[in-house]
Amino acid sequence: MRWVFFLIAVCLCACFDRGDCTDYSSNKLHVGFYNNSSKKTQKIKMDSVLMEGLDSVMYKNPTDSLSSVILPLNYAQDVARFHFYYQSNHSILDLKYTRKTFVLAVDCNAIDLLTLDDATAITIKDLKISVPDITKNAIENIKLYF
Repeated sequence: MRWVFFLIAVCLCACFDRGDCTDYSSNKLHVGFYNNSSKKTQKIKMDSVLMEGLDSVMYKNPTDSLSSVILPLNYAQDVARFHFYYQSNHSILDLKYTRKTFVLAVDCNAIDLLTLDDATAITIKDLKISVPDITKNAIENIKLYF
């Protein structure tokens, strides 16, 4: 019985001899909502969020107010436009981003890293790109000030 566990352990270790091929890239943009005066987190009762070019509605009438949203970006594009409908308001967030393809190690597959280059907003008081690289870590990429 011990030999079975030993063989399994050896086989598992053999799978990791190629180095670290962990892919931390993501296409999910983390956006936080803030009060423009106090600069503190602000919850907003969101009616819906739409992405131009995407047929589905994101965050349609959530039951709770939101202090952040996660928005998808298209690897095949370099721009995105999101429409926020909330409390009888309509705001637009325009994004420009670049994709960099690279290989972590010889035996690893290529990965794409999306990086925010620019962001503009209509009817949002201010915004800040806090972390331009979009990764799987739960990092807030953009702060929107209402």
